[in-house]
Amino acid sequence: MRIAWTGAIGEGGGVPGMGILMVRELLRQNVEVDLYLGTIDERPPAELLGIPGLRIIIRRSGWRWNRWYSRSAPTAFFTSLMARSVIGVLLSFRLLIEHRRHSYDAVFQLSQIELFLLGRLRRWAPPVVVHPCSHAAGELRWHRAEQEYALVSERRATHFCVRAWLTFRARIQRKELARADLVIGPSARFVDLVHQDCGVPRAKLRVLRHPVDLERFTASGARAKPLELLYISRISARKGVEDIVALSHRLADLTGSVRLLVIGGTTMWSDYSAHLTELHPGVGEYLGAVTSDAMLDIMGSAAMLLVPSRYEPGSIVTGEALASGLPVVLGDEVGPSEVVSGPHVRVHRAGEVDGLEGAVRSLLSTIEGDVQTLREAARADAEAYFSASGVVSQLIDMLSEIATEQQSG
Repeated sequence: MRIAWTGAIGEGGGVPGMGILMVRELLRQNVEVDLYLGTIDERPPAELLGIPGLRIIIRRSGWRWNRWYSRSAPTAFFTSLMARSVIGVLLSFRLLIEHRRHSYDAVFQLSQIELFLLGRLRRWAPPVVVHPCSHAAGELRWHRAEQEYALVSERRATHFCVRAWLTFRARIQRKELARADLVIGPSARFVDLVHQDCGVPRAKLRVLRHPVDLERFTASGARAKPLELLYISRISARKGVEDIVALSHRLADLTGSVRLLVIGGTTMWSDYSAHLTELHPGVGEYLGAVTSDAMLDIMGSAAMLLVPSRYEPGSIVTGEALASGLPVVLGDEVGPSEVVSGPHVRVHRAGEVDGLEGAVRSLLSTIEGDVQTLREAARADAEAYFSASGVVSQLIDMLSEIATEQQSG
């Protein structure tokens, strides 16, 4: 099989790091990959250089930080979007040319929904498979719902400019998804929302969990004292920031025995970091963003991970925590809550602080028992649902299916 890869990929954690993991596994499973990379960097990810079966086609945007168009967050946000759009069009044109020279079985696009020329020139393109990690209609829903909370920490003009951008993008994405041959979501809940919000037929929808690197994240290390409860997320809309702040006060009686560590940066379009000054000082602590290497050490010594998001299709960090042997507390709108279960998991109704507190206290009482059993159960869930080899094998089957359908049609 020969595919073209577009969309998110890069060094570090999150979706770009997951992209590298998936490309490497595709190559290991004998899939030829042409990687179309739009970047402001001078070089592609070092991890991918020189791998047999991989060809990298780069288009650099020329966009830079600290120029007249990128000195403020609003201008940087919108001009970087414009730069990525131009690069997307140019890479789409190059992909169509390469497809005529040596045809692809499929295009796989990670994270990004907009197809640029690939959507408008479907007649000359290979089958297009899109794997979004979120969608604008979902972001818009929570941007509206949390307006009052957001405006405490965000400039009003910026907030409503973002609202207009999300509204516009939601309309565009509905059209773009209609042009894709297959749409893959990281959870059943996300697939349902894409069907409801964007009108994508269920026959064109599939579920594929986000993989994690099981060799990088391992269940080892002694638990720190006081017990560390991790909240790892961007400090932005729909992530349950307000619930974490409230939880820190609910756990005040455990001061000295637990520590709630809040980890993550903000985005240019949503910034709730000002609310973190309200964390209970005896329980909560905001560490800001940390490197992916530091994350390994943090997970290795923590007691549990909390993911109380109001809307969380994939949650890569949940898989990483499970692979590290960490028990997890998940909101029921978090994708992995659909499949993981056992003594190491507590699921609560998203947005309900009473349920979140009860789940945390229940898991804390379990941790006081057999920690090794919890670690083994968490690791087993990671291996069962989030291994790169298993996830990519499923992806190859989906790509083969859609390629066969086009050939036979």
